[in-house]
Amino acid sequence: MTSRWLFLVIAMFGSLSAEPLWTVGRPDRSTAEFALTPGRYADWRGDALMEPGAGDPARDWPCLQPGPGDAWAGSRPHTYALVFGLKSAGADVGGRLTIDLLDAQKPYGSRLRIAVNGHATERDIPAGGGDQVLSGDLSAVRPTQLALDLPAGWLRAGTNQVEITTLSGCWVLYDALRLEAAGWTRQPVPTAAVFSARADNVLSRRDGELRQVVNAQVRLLGKATEGTFSVGGKPLATVALKPGTQDIDLALPEVNQPTPVTLRLTVAGTEPNEQSVELRPVRHLTIYLLPHSHVDIGYTAR
Repeated sequence: MTSRWLFLVIAMFGSLSAEPLWTVGRPDRSTAEFALTPGRYADWRGDALMEPGAGDPARDWPCLQPGPGDAWAGSRPHTYALVFGLKSAGADVGGRLTIDLLDAQKPYGSRLRIAVNGHATERDIPAGGGDQVLSGDLSAVRPTQLALDLPAGWLRAGTNQVEITTLSGCWVLYDALRLEAAGWTRQPVPTAAVFSARADNVLSRRDGELRQVVNAQVRLLGKATEGTFSVGGKPLATVALKPGTQDIDLALPEVNQPTPVTLRLTVAGTEPNEQSVELRPVRHLTIYLLPHSHVDIGYTAR
């Protein structure tokens, strides 16, 4: 193609865009390429962690992501994460992250937090067409596209992470995700570990002392290894990690007023991952049990 014709093509259709750096799924108004494609949501077992291009969406990325309004998934926020390695091919520049959602729960919708290497934004997802999508009927879906421009500095050489968290509402249904970023090339991620945390309103007695319980859900990409949790630079616990998703209960000193704490997970060969939680005082109760026997004779019939 001559330079004259190339100029005309650009003038008609805009600037030429590079191939996406990675894609997950296809924007085709279908969920066939994802795990738990509609009709199998009851098999959902935990939050997703995947390396685009290396993982298999049919195994590693459920088509739907539950929210705090979904009792079947624990009535709590859920975080799906994409981890990928980048190598700069020149000046470090930004890019664009596009998330195509096929539907959201009716009538509540959802609110999502999308974080790229800690840089976060929040978006409201309108209510979808109805719960019939859970049984595979996609005839009334209401698609939503989220396009996030990533400024220079948001992407980095080495391991990168995109986290999508359902802050409120119920489930959302995926159609496709993709990242466009000129000036970068992909490189493999040998190991990655991410986690989410929540403070439970309970106390547990450990080594003769009452401790507050924080539940950490850890997702490991790679081989089994060990991870160390710390608070304020002081080691809290070292745990064995296995590939996939696992829940770990951590015991922190009891507090008598609302106290924010930052948990850090360190795994050899990965960048430390941090999550903030707020510990709240737990009311102490004394419960008395009275052994008792009760017999109803003639209660159900004369």
